Amino acid sequence: MDSQHGHATMNGHITLPSPAGEQLSEASLRDFIEAASISLHSVGADGTILWANQAELDLLGYSREEYIGHNITQFHADGPVIDDILYRLTKGETLRSYPARLLCKDGSIRHVAIDSSVRFENGEFVHTRCITRDVTAELAAAQKLRDAEKWYRELIDALPVAVYTTNASGHITDYNAEAARFAGRDVERGKDRWCVSQRLYRADGTILPHDECPMAVALKTGQPVRGVEAIAERPDGTRVYFMPYPTPLKDDAGTVVGGINVLVDITHRKQNEEARARLAAIVESSDDAVISKNLNGVIQSWNSGAQRIFGYTPDEAIGKPVTMLIPEGHDNEEPSILARIRRGERVEHYETIRQRKNGSVIDISLTVSPVFDERGRVIGASKIARDISDRKRAEAELRRANADLEQLAYSATHDLQEPIRNISVYAEVMNRRYGPTLDERGQESLAFIGDSAKHMNSLVKGLLAYLQSGGADNTLENVDPEAALADALANLGARIQETEASVTNEHLPGIQMRAGQMEQLFQNLIANALKYRRDDEAPRIHIGVERAGAEWKFSVKDNGIGIYPQYKDRIFGIFKRLHKNDDKYPGTGIGLAICQRIVERQGGRIWVESDGEGQGSTFYFTVPISGHR
Repeated sequence: MDSQHGHATMNGHITLPSPAGEQLSEASLRDFIEAASISLHSVGADGTILWANQAELDLLGYSREEYIGHNITQFHADGPVIDDILYRLTKGETLRSYPARLLCKDGSIRHVAIDSSVRFENGEFVHTRCITRDVTAELAAAQKLRDAEKWYRELIDALPVAVYTTNASGHITDYNAEAARFAGRDVERGKDRWCVSQRLYRADGTILPHDECPMAVALKTGQPVRGVEAIAERPDGTRVYFMPYPTPLKDDAGTVVGGINVLVDITHRKQNEEARARLAAIVESSDDAVISKNLNGVIQSWNSGAQRIFGYTPDEAIGKPVTMLIPEGHDNEEPSILARIRRGERVEHYETIRQRKNGSVIDISLTVSPVFDERGRVIGASKIARDISDRKRAEAELRRANADLEQLAYSATHDLQEPIRNISVYAEVMNRRYGPTLDERGQESLAFIGDSAKHMNSLVKGLLAYLQSGGADNTLENVDPEAALADALANLGARIQETEASVTNEHLPGIQMRAGQMEQLFQNLIANALKYRRDDEAPRIHIGVERAGAEWKFSVKDNGIGIYPQYKDRIFGIFKRLHKNDDKYPGTGIGLAICQRIVERQGGRIWVESDGEGQGSTFYFTVPISGHR
């Protein structure tokens, strides 16, 4: 040191000015430095530690003999760091708070900040003047703070809800990604105030100013706000129902220094509530009985339709077993339905009867569906019961009317055969007896009468066959389609031989049908294929079958003249014929109508597919599989 500020020399002679202008003794000065709590040391030009006070030794845990006289590089954990320090000092730099890591005797490492400069005499490096400050605790605290901030950031970002913070004035200081998604926009820290959304509404739809929003209220009152619902509007116009949870943040003195807000999106909940309300309104206004029950068959809900149909009020029905609606003789139905519900199955359009409160019974159609919880477990059933009494009465009346009409038509066709036969016979008699005496026009008229009588007779017989195809007997028999096909081919044997036709078939499964009708189906369809054959090719007919759900789908495919798509439905009409050329394609047009009547009475359907004229045709018809009728 110079004479004004004190001076330290290599030989230990140190002087400092005293308060009275007198210099302190070397012993006093040495005692002052040694007792200082600041770590001090001095290093020579070659890096040897020349001197260190007790605070320095205590910092690292070495004795004087273990520290002084040794090279400073031995005590630095990072070689490049001490090399850089010595290099800079040699160049005359003064270091301030230079970070370094020192090795302690016990093997630990202390983080330090070094202030150091070099004393030069006549341009020669004499020694350093170093102050070592232990910053280990400071760095640990700073790292702990960084870790806490990182943990806080990761926690906020990981939350599946929108979270943001503000300062005391309400300006947003931070927010997570979910908050930006919630707002539908990039939030501006320090500029946006109180809320991340650009526009707010109250739950009733009126505008909610930002300075009146729950976060603003919490900051102004210093109290959390709870139980408020609001609506946020995004820039794209979409709206989000949400519930905010603003909480003011206070310092140790209780002063509000900011706030944190959590926004819970309740849009789906509101939509579900509205959907449930709409559904409840629909259920309540339904004319059908809508009932829910648990897996023990105990009624859980009962709408006004159920009260109208069955006569019980909700108070009388809810909590009671649903079996109170089941009349005697139908006791086995409910256990069977509940067993299917427990398996997760749905019962659709099950027609039965149920009993009203007054003891009367009604025809109903039941649809019962399983009710699942959030885990997919069946917890109950919902049932819709429709009163079909009017429909049943109408069906019964229609059946009676149809039976009467059919009987009338049957009687008429049967009774018409005799006069038609008389016309035909007397036309023939007149032709033999008076034909030679008639002129050409008279003979043509007489021939026309005979031909018309024959045609009328064919039509009446066709109509009679059509009526008989319905069959008054509803008894089903086990039928072997292959045997029925063989009988049909035997009946058509002469025609098959005449046209040189080939008829093949796949294996045909057994079915249930009325007696003789499968044979009639095959015979009519094959005869149709033989009739509408091509002139340049012998008929090739193939009968196939495949399973289609609960039905067998039969097919009769030919290589005949085909049919245009627009006529596919017309050909099944009674007496409907596309070809009027009776010489080439004779017939009454009753055969396909009979096929349709047989199939539909059986509970199936019939149709034709063709790519057009000259492309052949495939007739399909379905028959319910036994047990699925």
